[in-house]
Amino acid sequence: MKTVIRVIPPGGNLLQHLAREILDGYPSGRRHLVTVVFPSRRAGLFFREYLKRLNGAGPLDLPRIYAVRDLFLELSARLEPRRLLPPLDQAWILWDICRQRRPFFRLAETFDRFLPWGLRLAEVFEELDRELVEARNLLYPPEDLPAEARTLLEHLGDIKALYEKRLDQEGLSTEARALRLLAERSRELSFPAGPLYLAGFFALTRAEEKLFSYWLSQGAKLYWEDNPAELQPILRRQLKTFRASLEVIEFPEKASPRVTFHEAPDLHHELAALEELIPSQISNPEEVVIILGSLGGLIPLLHSLPEALPVNITLGYPLHRTALGTLLRLLVALQERRHKGRYHVPDYLRLLKHPYIKSLSFAGKKMWSLFHLLEQQLRYRGSLYLALKDIESLFSLQGDVDLSWEDFEPTEAAEAVARFHQWIISPWEAIETTRDLARVVRETIVWTTQRVDLARSPSEPLSRGPEVFWASRPEELLERAFVAGVERELLPLLESAFFAREPLRPKTLFRLLKEVLLHLRAPFEGHPLKGLQVMGLLESRLLCFEKVIVLDANEGDLPSAGEINPLLPEAVRPALGLPPRQREEEIEAYHFRRLIQAAKEAHLFYQSAVSAASFLGKKVRSRFVEQLLWEQEKAAGQMLTAKIRTSPLNLEPAALRRPEFQGKGRAEKEAVEALFNREAVSATMLNTYLTCPVKFYFRYVVGLAPGQEVAQYDATEMGNLIHQALENYFSSFKGRLYQPQKDNNPQELKSIFRKLFENSSLAQRLGAERRFFVLETALFRLQRYLEFLKRKGPFEILDVEKTLDRKIHGYRFTGRLDRLDRCQDQLVVVDYKTGAYLPAITQQAKEQLLVFSPPRSLEAAGWRQLRQCLPDIQLFLYLYLCDDLERDKNAVFIHLAAGREDNLEQPLFRERDFSIGLAHRLMKEAFPRALIYLLEHILEAPAFYATEEAEYCRFCDFRLACLCARV
Repeated sequence: MKTVIRVIPPGGNLLQHLAREILDGYPSGRRHLVTVVFPSRRAGLFFREYLKRLNGAGPLDLPRIYAVRDLFLELSARLEPRRLLPPLDQAWILWDICRQRRPFFRLAETFDRFLPWGLRLAEVFEELDRELVEARNLLYPPEDLPAEARTLLEHLGDIKALYEKRLDQEGLSTEARALRLLAERSRELSFPAGPLYLAGFFALTRAEEKLFSYWLSQGAKLYWEDNPAELQPILRRQLKTFRASLEVIEFPEKASPRVTFHEAPDLHHELAALEELIPSQISNPEEVVIILGSLGGLIPLLHSLPEALPVNITLGYPLHRTALGTLLRLLVALQERRHKGRYHVPDYLRLLKHPYIKSLSFAGKKMWSLFHLLEQQLRYRGSLYLALKDIESLFSLQGDVDLSWEDFEPTEAAEAVARFHQWIISPWEAIETTRDLARVVRETIVWTTQRVDLARSPSEPLSRGPEVFWASRPEELLERAFVAGVERELLPLLESAFFAREPLRPKTLFRLLKEVLLHLRAPFEGHPLKGLQVMGLLESRLLCFEKVIVLDANEGDLPSAGEINPLLPEAVRPALGLPPRQREEEIEAYHFRRLIQAAKEAHLFYQSAVSAASFLGKKVRSRFVEQLLWEQEKAAGQMLTAKIRTSPLNLEPAALRRPEFQGKGRAEKEAVEALFNREAVSATMLNTYLTCPVKFYFRYVVGLAPGQEVAQYDATEMGNLIHQALENYFSSFKGRLYQPQKDNNPQELKSIFRKLFENSSLAQRLGAERRFFVLETALFRLQRYLEFLKRKGPFEILDVEKTLDRKIHGYRFTGRLDRLDRCQDQLVVVDYKTGAYLPAITQQAKEQLLVFSPPRSLEAAGWRQLRQCLPDIQLFLYLYLCDDLERDKNAVFIHLAAGREDNLEQPLFRERDFSIGLAHRLMKEAFPRALIYLLEHILEAPAFYATEEAEYCRFCDFRLACLCARV
């Protein structure tokens, strides 16, 4: 009997045609003998709907309806019932095989090292079985492959032989191997007993082709959906493989779909334009479908749709991108960086910010505000690693912590944090097997998604087992889908793994969890035949819609880039006898065109903005869209620019310009007046304004505090320790002549610093190695300074850590001198610097300051002019605050961290450059003029002007809040 394959044009709606054919061809009571097989379960649901509609109100005798995968699994189980291994178990068996053989000793040294390669090797074997290809060793794998990949490919055939032998010995199999077995032994089955319909299949594997070929020879009916006049190359090849003829099912000619192309700058503009295309009510599931080119658009799409509109989502959302997946990865990262029982504080802080963690409660009180206070304390503490007990004790250690507004007593706060550690973090420390891992994941999900109060005993919510997930389902759609994905896929996989009871290293278990999360998809549950349909391209197979909307139809998303298995690059596939990856693109292209051709109208959205990955440049529309547009233009004989709707990027011109200043109104001027009346004016304040008036605004007018970074080493604290050590050392010489040759005592100075350092919180935070190097570096710099003093000769120490105050124009100015000396009848202000080297104020700047005439204007130009001749005010201000006690005065920075000894001392006036008279004139006349102008500028300038130096913005504490930042 000649095999005939029936082809129907996409506009004919194959599912509807098939429903009518079965209802007309088989009387009620006989239809249950008919078997209909589709590529997906979704197609079967729509097929049932069409049967119901065409049958009317009477009883309906349904045929047997299968998704092809379900049918294959059922038939293979009849033929040879075996346990089918998931990829994780396949990887375990492959590791057990490889670790016993010399070529793989390094690769298979541990399971966590082998795991990613084992999963990909299992993928290779699955594809080989689906294509009925025998594995063989590759003598010369491509040189550009990773060494691990080359080793596995060189022994591919040997591994596969051992793998199959192991599976046969233990009565195990895999999905692809079961399919291969079914294709090779299909004649042993009596199935099907009645008529068999195979509908809507496009690209078949060789195993499927062999199975279909046998069924066709036994009278099965195969239906394709394509344009008979331009049959796809894949279908033409299958026509020859099946040695079949083509029968075209005629339909009334369908009008071409109205296709509109939408170009938008980004996803948000796509969604804004989408609003007018979505009807307020949807009466049947074929009315509107939204196809997502990129899964990243799902969450923004759901937030932009009308709340009252029913939505059915049909796609697998990557579990690792969900809030729940992120929570699990944060907990894993916390454990992976745990060191000697102490946790990495930045990882701990990231965990506290997770929305599920912030929603926890203790004794009926929400803990988010308590966690916020805990974060402040951790940043104040500054330790990079802390034990959980240390974190719990923070509230009791900090006596000044105000918890009254938190509604927590200190003891209760410490207990709440302890319970958080006990139920959420500590269980992850004792994981030894995948069953332990599944249990801890389950407990974590129950505590967080079910909002269980931490004051309760964990046995209360967990004693009922897995059904606790469904005792009170979360209201939000996404959360429900995330939890369902973990409950149905992740947990069973871990609990029933081939090696579930095998003790494994924590590193291995955490690597395993991350790999599994990377490949799992969260299922969305809803009403498949109601409301707006949202799906991926391949989920739309065989379905027809009146209006098709495609979002993110950009190159890289459509066709999807997909992950390339490092064991199966394009150059290796033909060597193994596998079809090229190009077939995947042909499959997507076919389903895309079929979906568009079956619609009445189609709207294709693509983005035109620059890609987030800047090296990719501007986004371009998909080649599928490009081809569709070109075909329409070719048919019309002209450019169809009118069919491309653009969503303009409406930006105010001012938004494209960086502001040059922060506005200053009456309130800001009053705030500066209040600041100067409340606090003494310091060199730090003035230097901040000279560097950038906008920074002065954020720090002193607004009162923003710089963000605190958690780090072991605190340069500020180290600087304070060095200052304290030098103060203690020189205090005994106050009022006396210090003779370095006789009085230098490096051992005493180092002993003073050691005691201060050992009693500091900095020493407690540093690890042993870091503490050693930090201490030795500081001691070296202190000793080098004393040796430097020997070159200077004797000097009198007038004061140590002296505070000076002086009123200028009614405002109080202050400065704290590290040391005040008299050296050779010259008064010298000494200021220690422990940080970065400050460039000396140039001779040119001092000469400009000497002749500086305050501008009449208080605009930005005046500030810039002042800054050129006065880039740093500290030493000038300190000398000025010394009043007129001496005519000959100088000030020096002592750069203790200077690389060269010659750079240790940086005087304000060098004798060779500035005479005593010029220096006195500068301090007596020029500097007061500049200081008064600076004070007037701060108080009366019309705005706070921004620096023009991009380097200052890069390291500014307020760059994220500043609209003027040059970053």
